[in-house]
Amino acid sequence: MLGDTAYFTIETATSSAYCYLIRGRLDTDTTITLDAHYLVPLSKPVLTDGDHIHNAGFEAATGYNGSLLLLFEYNYFRHDNYALRLPSVIRLPDIPQQIPVQRLPFRLTDLTYEGRNRFTAINYFYTGAEDSVYRPAPTDPNSRFIRNGTTYQNYCRLIRLRYRRGKVSWKPFIELPREYMTYNWEGLAAYRRGYFLINDKYGPSGQSTLLYLQKK
Repeated sequence: MLGDTAYFTIETATSSAYCYLIRGRLDTDTTITLDAHYLVPLSKPVLTDGDHIHNAGFEAATGYNGSLLLLFEYNYFRHDNYALRLPSVIRLPDIPQQIPVQRLPFRLTDLTYEGRNRFTAINYFYTGAEDSVYRPAPTDPNSRFIRNGTTYQNYCRLIRLRYRRGKVSWKPFIELPREYMTYNWEGLAAYRRGYFLINDKYGPSGQSTLLYLQKK
């Protein structure tokens, strides 16, 4: 949300070259009217062999300082990793600005703005074979978070991001308790001295679960 304008990112089939950004106006507490003239293509980054990342889009998005910051789910390319920045008054066919991102393992599924160009995000790893591209090499230091002997285990943490001097850097922040690692957390909002997280239906309960994590 930027003011009374709601922005939505649309994920597309893996083979598609673009995801999309749309927007609408919040008319009442329950109604958003979409802007039929606003459609921004978001080019998907690809591997060096030209392959697209399975089931990945620009899921992590937030408003800040009158702009939008969008991050792709996969940010562990050996070549460029970048976020997209758009001013809220974009006029087509303006091109989103690319912002370099420090190489980051695992999925990035949501993002919330904390002020002063600082953000918090969900950094999640799923064990499924279809997500094998997210598995670091056994010699990669990050593999210790997701390996249990010869098998893989789900992993989730919150990380802190900072947009400074034209690039985005990050550092670890909070690991989720072990009993919540198996939930597919995809929504994040800062609230007072903590964070609300919500998953989709995938998890032990088979339905969406709302979790509140409080900072120590």
